Amino acid sequence: LVDRLRQALIPKVATKLQFTSEDVVAAATPDHPSLGLTDQQQADRVAGLLRTTGLTYGFAQTVCLMAHGSTSQNNPHEAAHDCGACSGRPGATNARVQSYILNHKKIREMLGARGIVIPETTQFVSSMHDTAADVMAYYDEEVLSAENLNAHIINIQSFETALNLNAKERSRRFASIDTKQELEQVRKAIHNRSVSLFEPRPE
Repeated sequence: LVDRLRQALIPKVATKLQFTSEDVVAAATPDHPSLGLTDQQQADRVAGLLRTTGLTYGFAQTVCLMAHGSTSQNNPHEAAHDCGACSGRPGATNARVQSYILNHKKIREMLGARGIVIPETTQFVSSMHDTAADVMAYYDEEVLSAENLNAHIINIQSFETALNLNAKERSRRFASIDTKQELEQVRKAIHNRSVSLFEPRPE
């Protein structure tokens, strides 16, 4: 399983985040001169996130910022199952941006001046839980050190166990799924339900 996880992790589709003021300076116009986030704005946002969640000390070796979203084939209410804090969209981009900022050395120095000291060895990685299919996606794992990648893989194994158990719990409400199957089979049935054209309410 560990070898399979390693092969599945890095790399995936390469995409580049562009959200800082330096990234988007070329796109600025007289009508919209303040595109992108300055260092100060980035520090403000992640400081608010950390304080709101109570994560201001005791940082783990790897910290996974997990967004949620819902993808399904035939669902008239799909947007209602995505993230309300993300305007009814999946939260993956927000998680990626927050992780990127929190891994930035200069932003960490600014946070340290505010009393939030993140150890140099701590790294943040982002992910998204698809709540219809009960699958997880992970982003920007290539930033992880070898040691932290190993810790991340161990975390993924724990998440896989949790996803299986979550699928089992959800299956009790679906007449189309045999809940007495093995956990992996139940979860596969949950995933198949999310892409079925015959299921207008796959959640």
